[in-house]
Amino acid sequence: MNTRILILLLALTPAAAAGTFVPEFVDGPSSITATQFTDIDVDAAGAPWVAYTGEIGAGNARVYIAWKSGDTWQDDNWNVGPYVNFCAMDLDANGDAHIAVQGNAAPDLLLVYLHYSGGTWSADIPELPNTVTGDTLVGDWPDIVVDSGFVPWISYGWRDDYNAAEGDLRLAFKSGADWTIETVDGGPDDVGEYTSIALSALERPRIAYYDRGNGNLMYARRSGTGTWVLELVDDLPDVGTWTDIAVGPDGDIHISYINEITRAVRYARRTSGVWATEAVPDGTHSAGDGTSIDVDANGDPHIAYYYGQAQRLRHIWKTGGTWHSEPVDTSADRVRPALVLDHNDEPHVSYMEETDQDVWYAAYDPGTGVPVGPPSAALSLRVYPNPAAGGAPVRIEYASDKAAGGAAELAVYDLAGRRVRTLFAGGAARGAATWDGRADGGAPAPAGTYVVRYARDGDVVSRRVQMMR
Repeated sequence: MNTRILILLLALTPAAAAGTFVPEFVDGPSSITATQFTDIDVDAAGAPWVAYTGEIGAGNARVYIAWKSGDTWQDDNWNVGPYVNFCAMDLDANGDAHIAVQGNAAPDLLLVYLHYSGGTWSADIPELPNTVTGDTLVGDWPDIVVDSGFVPWISYGWRDDYNAAEGDLRLAFKSGADWTIETVDGGPDDVGEYTSIALSALERPRIAYYDRGNGNLMYARRSGTGTWVLELVDDLPDVGTWTDIAVGPDGDIHISYINEITRAVRYARRTSGVWATEAVPDGTHSAGDGTSIDVDANGDPHIAYYYGQAQRLRHIWKTGGTWHSEPVDTSADRVRPALVLDHNDEPHVSYMEETDQDVWYAAYDPGTGVPVGPPSAALSLRVYPNPAAGGAPVRIEYASDKAAGGAAELAVYDLAGRRVRTLFAGGAARGAATWDGRADGGAPAPAGTYVVRYARDGDVVSRRVQMMR
């Protein structure tokens, strides 16, 4: 029985803040002749890492990883044989990259796991002991996530014959030197395409995938005993391609995907075991290759996808029950986006330019109206805890190396540049203040990201703080 709940479409509104994405070129045809897919993550310092696959001719297929150091992109690569296709990446707590790709030589296509640490690559083939020679197809549409114990979990599709009509959804995870392989969903149906994996708060795998045989979006969750429970998410005709899954801070499951008939981007959310699904109301429906989803600290979804009839690559997000929309890149043929939110809940997107096979990255400039000014060595500002969970009071420590007596101000702004709270004006050169999460009028400020600004004698320093409710 389908447990989805129909939700009324809400009017799409323009972005509330005057932000914009700034696209950057990462890599291109000077070294790659056939880019395939990209994936993205950010490290603890907020620096982006982009993984992508491509061929450089003469049967030489490679996995690339690029990361930004200051204003410069650096990269490295690994040969996976004459053929490479899908690509997925996750950074662990140490900032090491874990990558799952489909490589080798057709028709024997294999799931390849790569680990990149300190400039050194290591490679492994999880299914190698089980792979038969001939036409085996392993590693279709892989996705990867790494738990707090540095264990990689990979979802992927498997067929015992390259041209077989029946496919299975599988999971591989590594404990020590050994891989465990599980069949999540199989039988006579063709499943295991467009897989996406995330971990629950208890670090149990959650997988979204497409059931091609029935044309449905499916969801699989693994219990603590290793038992798999399968759920139908959306039973509209032919929905569930280009899936991506994320787990919110409240444990809700969020999935973005495409309706192949209407070409609409759809969104599903699982709350207390019940699925709610809706079409994202972003103009006329013309979704292309790829959707990617992440969830902010407020539990709201952010989705990147290619919108062929308007402003190309798009970022859409939901706050307070209302969808908002903005362009990521207005140039043509920017497809297959991967999106991640950093610790300030600002989106980063990697994608490819289809015609020239370039790899691109776009960072979000919030365009805040807060007059932050140039960085100042004369002032210091410390804000904690950050994020402020449950609306906890924020302690703000400030200092100036200038003599006391100049004009000074400490204030809190929202990202649209509106002053939320004035903490003091004309205070001492150094000291501490507390923001209780309220506006000047006494009302609680909504959950979100704010800017704490300290100004003295023309010098300015600012810090961001995430207020959670």
